[in-house]
Amino acid sequence: MAEKRQYQRVEFDSDVELQLGELICSVKLHDISMHGAMVSQPEQFPAQRGLNVALTLPLSGLDEIIHVEATIQHIGDGHMGLEFSFVDIDSISRLRRLLEMNLVSEASIERELATLITTPAK
Repeated sequence: MAEKRQYQRVEFDSDVELQLGELICSVKLHDISMHGAMVSQPEQFPAQRGLNVALTLPLSGLDEIIHVEATIQHIGDGHMGLEFSFVDIDSISRLRRLLEMNLVSEASIERELATLITTPAK
């Protein structure tokens, strides 16, 4: 299967919170980009392609979080691929900083951010 990603992903091993309605689960974040993330799939989570979820990533040592709304795009091998559908301005700034600190080039981030701004919402 050909790689369809337009955005650079950064491996990032962290605990995050995944929310579907009233159900909140702690899951492992495996990688993240400006446009999406790969997380572990908890057993008790009714994962289904197309479901809208919220993802919260606490930033270590800070009273800051990255909070995004996302859609489950694929499920398999104990993982779920999420595509971000909404990221507030504070969270996008923090996400950008996180990616910059984890060796993604600033020029790449600028290109990806420009693409996000010009891409219409689904």
